[in-house]
Amino acid sequence: MKLSDMILHATAQDTASGDIDHILSLAHAQAKESNHKRGHLRIAAVIAAALCLLTVTLYATGALSGFAAGFTAPISSGGVQVLAQASDNPDVTWAITESWYDSYNLHIGGTVTTPDILDPEKSYKATALFHGANDGETYYLDGTLYPNGTDTVPFVLSAPTVTDNEGGKFRPGWEKEKIKVKLTIEQIYLEPKTITGQWNITDYLVYPGNWNYTLSLTQQEHRDTLTLTGPFSGTTAEAVTANQIKLSPFTLEIDGEHLMRSNHTRYNIWLKMKDGTYALKGRGMFRDASGNYIAFDDSADDRIAVSFVQPIDVSHVEAIVLADAHGFGGAELADAAEFGFISYPVANPAALNVITDTEGEVWEMWKVLLEIPLK
Repeated sequence: MKLSDMILHATAQDTASGDIDHILSLAHAQAKESNHKRGHLRIAAVIAAALCLLTVTLYATGALSGFAAGFTAPISSGGVQVLAQASDNPDVTWAITESWYDSYNLHIGGTVTTPDILDPEKSYKATALFHGANDGETYYLDGTLYPNGTDTVPFVLSAPTVTDNEGGKFRPGWEKEKIKVKLTIEQIYLEPKTITGQWNITDYLVYPGNWNYTLSLTQQEHRDTLTLTGPFSGTTAEAVTANQIKLSPFTLEIDGEHLMRSNHTRYNIWLKMKDGTYALKGRGMFRDASGNYIAFDDSADDRIAVSFVQPIDVSHVEAIVLADAHGFGGAELADAAEFGFISYPVANPAALNVITDTEGEVWEMWKVLLEIPLK
């Protein structure tokens, strides 16, 4: 497919047909009144106009936002200022325009322009590393590009599970309103559809290079971050108490007492959503199918701190639930309420993908230690 055909095809997929038809009708009318040479110039102008219209439409719909393309829930971006940049491959240019960070997460988004149009049917990845201006430790980010039929596509670089070499879970300085980060994006490669055994990333290299940036990031005090002050106490013998809760799109933090089991393992944490599902709950009744699973855990008896693979839409959360003794069994669990448990019949046990010794009816049971409504 020629470049002009490719642009017009992509444009037709992403803009109102009436706009394209109008541009083309004007071009044809003008071409009839011009000579052959001027006709070629006008065709080039039509292609440029169509690409411009496509780009404007994509921006208007948020398609050229890395965060809009890569995340399942909307999040607000913090400020990004590029203080310095250098590259050994100027054919690829990165526009870094979005950031989101806290003590546990760093996400950087924007657009990347490449010499060729990336195939929307393929998966493109990028590797990157960064360190704070006053931090000698190097951390890694995984990048994903989102092809859209043009040579400028959204991307997201994420480091949601980083720890330092001493086993600590906090990055120094990430609580500050502003941080300075030195970022190096190393390469763009094709993600293999299937991986068997060892594989060499150079075999899938699309664009090599080192793109170096010094960034000043401003933390967004997100409108979608909710802070509650307790105490919130459970009614069970475990005496679980939450004194303060902070829920943002990527992180849940709870400070309180008796937040761990006696064997120092964390209780189950679910977000009860307004649609009746339970986000973060991996299987069973009301299980979450959106991929919002816990990617990072730094919990102790007096503090729960977990981060999510995908952002949570805080406005859709009804309550935070701490639960224990989650399991499956037969009809005998139907009477578990008298022992402080909640149980539900499982409509399709085969869909649970768990092994049970139960024949016939299957029930799911858990003990709710604390449910904190979000108001």
